[in-house]
Amino acid sequence: MELTPLGRAYMATASDAERDALMAIFKRRRGAQWVRLKADVDAAMRRVCNDGFCAAAWQPEVVAVATPFVTRHAAGTSVIPSWRHRRLCGSPRA
Repeated sequence: MELTPLGRAYMATASDAERDALMAIFKRRRGAQWVRLKADVDAAMRRVCNDGFCAAAWQPEVVAVATPFVTRHAAGTSVIPSWRHRRLCGSPRA
């Protein structure tokens, strides 16, 4: 999840508590690689909040792009690009 743009786009709109829990898992999983990887994850989340999408190349010759969507069940069945609602984007966490 931490390597893919889909996972990073999801984390950009996740709650602070959920993002913190995921980041703790990734830190344990990645060990010494986490410092560099976290910088990439933080940059991707900022890009989602600023530009509405992020990209990553986690396999040779493969680049993927993702954008998060938030479904508003209470307001009907509309699907809203979350970057249009910057309040949904949390700030990158330590």
